[in-house]
Amino acid sequence: MDALYWIINIVLMLGAVAIIALVLMQKSDDGGLGAAFGGSSDSVFGNKNKIKSAQAKMQRYTVILGIAFAVLSIALCLLIKFA
Repeated sequence: MDALYWIINIVLMLGAVAIIALVLMQKSDDGGLGAAFGGSSDSVFGNKNKIKSAQAKMQRYTVILGIAFAVLSIALCLLIKFA
């Protein structure tokens, strides 16, 4: 059980970092940090449909990681309580 505790903790930490990175990379309505990393320059040089699909993928991945993070957090709590 101790190994499972550490595995879930490490996965939670990596997931938290991934969620933070995905949220910061997303372009907000007013630019935000998404524009700071070059998100706004793509609309000038690239295809706008490609940019919209990339934003949709990042939003989908953020939701998936958020759900996985919540499930792993609950699993960790149950593991601590019943182990």
